[in-house]
Amino acid sequence: MADYIERGPLLEAFKAKCCEDCPGGYDRAKCKSWCNAADEIALVEDAPAVVPDVQRWRKTAEEPPTEADANEDGCVLSINMNLGDMNTTNWPWNMVAAFPDNLPVWMPLPKKPDLENLEGAQNE
Repeated sequence: MADYIERGPLLEAFKAKCCEDCPGGYDRAKCKSWCNAADEIALVEDAPAVVPDVQRWRKTAEEPPTEADANEDGCVLSINMNLGDMNTTNWPWNMVAAFPDNLPVWMPLPKKPDLENLEGAQNE
């Protein structure tokens, strides 16, 4: 499992170490002109947030999906436990929530890729 750190404490520690001799402390707009650490601090500030809990299986009876959990089509991924089925497929979130015995586990689906931009990036 990956390790995750909190951005705020990391930035505070980094600024305390790198900015202690700077006039006026850290100021993103001014630091770039006199400090070598400004780019690294900006890199941490601008890094995308990680949501480590998103892609995990949840027990429907304990944590039923909500509309906020669904993708742009209103679906979540679930395992169908009907006899002879046992398929993993996308289901409307409200169906999964309504039938926890038949759809006992679920997880959010990832967002669909922007195929137009994806194809362009692959051709570069």
